Amino acid sequence: GPAGEVGIRFDDGEFIRLDEWKYRIVPRETGYPPRAPWESVSGVSGMFNGMIAPLSLLPPTGVVWYQGESNVETASGYEPLLTALIADWRAAFGRRGMPFIIVQLPNFGRVADAPVESGWALLRHAQQQVAARDAHVGLVPTQDLGDDGDLHPRGKYAVALRTAQVARALEGDGGPADGLLPQLIDRDAASLTLGFSAPLLPGNEGEAVLQFSLCPANGPCVAAPAAWHRGLIRIDHGVLPAATRLRYCWSDGGRCALHAVGGLPAGSFELPLGRD
Repeated sequence: GPAGEVGIRFDDGEFIRLDEWKYRIVPRETGYPPRAPWESVSGVSGMFNGMIAPLSLLPPTGVVWYQGESNVETASGYEPLLTALIADWRAAFGRRGMPFIIVQLPNFGRVADAPVESGWALLRHAQQQVAARDAHVGLVPTQDLGDDGDLHPRGKYAVALRTAQVARALEGDGGPADGLLPQLIDRDAASLTLGFSAPLLPGNEGEAVLQFSLCPANGPCVAAPAAWHRGLIRIDHGVLPAATRLRYCWSDGGRCALHAVGGLPAGSFELPLGRD
C-alpha cells in the first residue's frame, strides 16, 4: 500500500511509519536471528514434527547425521546443540544407546595458505569432540572427498563405504569409529610430539609435515614447523612457547596430507595444550 500506511501500530494507538526508518547491517559475529516456527523448511521444530516424530511408530536402530553446513556461521555453538539433539532423539525413541554416525564436513571454500580462523574447521572440530565423548557415536571423516568449489561433492560412494565401516565398528567388529584422533605423546619447551589413534603412513625421517599452527590464548595463530621423527610428528614448540592450542589443517577448503595406514585421512583438528 501507500508508504504512509506501512508501519507498526501499537496497542495504545501510536503508529510509526516504516518508510522513514533507517537500517544497519547486522555484524557477522552476531549470527543469524532465530527462525520462525511457521517457516516451511527451517522453522523451529518444523522438520522434527514433520519428519522425525512420526518415526516413533517404527523407531530406528541408528542414525546417520549428515549436516552442519548451515551452522558454519555459528560453529562455536554447534557442539552443545548436536549433543542435545542426540540425547533428545534417543529419549524420543526410547533407545538409550542408539548409535549415531556423524558425517564430518568435507573440504569446501577458501584454501588457507597461512593460519586463519575457519568456521568449517571449527565445526568439524565440534563434530569430532561429540563423537570422541560418546562410545555410541561414530565419526566419518570426509575432508579428502570434498570439492573446494562445490558444496555438494560427488564422492558419495566413498562416504557411504566409510559410513558402513564406522557402523560395523560401533557394532563391535573393530576398526576406527571416531576417525583419527590426535594424541599428544610428549612435550617440552622446545617441541611437541604428536601421534594418532591409528598408525599413520609415515614420511621419511626429518621430512617436513605442513599445515600445523600454534595459537595463544588471545591473538593470532602462527605457523609451526613440523617433521617426521621415528614414525611420529615433532612440532617446533619454540615458535610460540605460550601456545595454548595446536591446530592442524585449519582451513575451510583444501585437503590434509596425513593419512592412516588404511587410507583414512586426518581431518582438521584443534588440540588443547594446557600447561607444562
